[in-house]
Order: sequence, then C-alpha cells, then structure tokens
Amino acid sequence: MKLPPATALILVAVACGAAAGIDPPAPAEFTREPSWRQPSCADVARRVAEWLAELPDDAADAETVARLRADWGRAPGGDLVDAVTAAAAAVDGRPRALMEAVRGGGDLAEATVWLADPATPALVRETVSLWAGRELVRQDRFDEALPLLVGLDVATSVDPAALLFHRAACQHWLLDTDGAVESLDRLLEREAEIPARYARVAGLLRADAAALEQESLDHIARRMRDVGQRLALGRAGAGTRNLQDGVIA
Repeated sequence: MKLPPATALILVAVACGAAAGIDPPAPAEFTREPSWRQPSCADVARRVAEWLAELPDDAADAETVARLRADWGRAPGGDLVDAVTAAAAAVDGRPRALMEAVRGGGDLAEATVWLADPATPALVRETVSLWAGRELVRQDRFDEALPLLVGLDVATSVDPAALLFHRAACQHWLLDTDGAVESLDRLLEREAEIPARYARVAGLLRADAAALEQESLDHIARRMRDVGQRLALGRAGAGTRNLQDGVIA
C-alpha cells in the first residue's frame, strides 16, 4: 500500500527519531520561560466581538452579524481556527472564495491577494491564512502553505500551537532545517500543554532535522521526493524546475 507523502514524512521522522534518540526534557530549574501562550476561548471571543463591533453597517446583513455576536458572546469552544474563519466567511465573500480555492485544489494567487490589503482586519487575515495553510499541509501542498504561515505572528494567533506545528511541518518537508528546528523548539516550549499529537510528532521531527546533513545522499533524496510530490500535484513551475536543477547539480 502506498502511503501519502505526509504519512511517509512522519514515518521517516519516527525511524530517525528512534535511531538518534530524543533528549529528555531539561530539569525544571533550567527551563526558560515560554515565549508564547495559548489564548483561551474567552480571549479569542473578546477579539471576535471587537472585530464584529467595528464592521461597517453594509459589511453584511444585520441578521448574520447579530447571530455571530450572539454565538461569540457564549465563547464557543472547539477548533478556534475553524470557528473564526467561518465567522469571517459569513460576512465576507473573499474568505469564502479562498476556502473554495484551497479545497478545490485551485490556484491561490488570485484568491489570496486580499490578505495583503492593509484594510483587512488583522484577526481575519491571520486566522484565515492559518486555516488555509493548515488545510494545504493536510493536502501535502507544503510549498504553497509555507508562504501563508511563515509571516504570521505567534503572539497574536488564535492558535499558536497549530501555527508553529504546521509551519514546522512545511519547513521540515521543504528542507529548511534551521527554520524547522526554530519552529519546533518554540512549539515544544509548552510541550506539556499542547495537543499530544503535536508534542509527539514535533519531538520526532526535531530529532530528524538535527540528524540531517546538508548535501548528503539523504538530503538529496528528500529533495527528489519533494520534486516528485510537486509533479504529482501538477505543479511543474519555476520552483520545481529549480529544485530539479539543484538535484542534478
């Protein structure tokens, strides 16, 4: 049975992690203060309420806005990235169009232009970008996901753990070892608090990234794997050709 590339990535990490070993956590007296915190549902609900209060009168129909205000007044739980993105899509067609482009495997260039508009509220821009990047990672479209994730601020994200994990997954797959290690180290600052699946895979990826030698046969093989994945997704553009040239060189 052929495994999806993302699954194969995790299996490679498992094998390399077992071989290299994962350092035990440092004693409490030597651990430094985490550089980020995971916001509560109430924190996010407060930010959403502020955004809804600032919407222009003609931004959406009054009934939709009233429903959203009532929903977020109860600080809904669940996946906050999904919830905030759904709220943005309910009042703005641009997030809806981006969601459709991501789910349909379409070209994202036009669908993401509005994210760079200074008039776009930061909460909407950052959360919709995170939603799109996370979904693209699930589709193994790492090269398209990373530009959406790399510039996001962990301090203002509604789910910084998801941001750091999916950013690290992209960096690891695309062989940005230094970037992956930095993202994974920040994620693991709160290892005891993040979802167990994030913590376990992050530890394995961290060990794998640390063991990877630049320009080794393993490194070149991974670049070839990246090229193959891009071609399988029908993305044979300049970036893929540059990778091919690098492998040949």
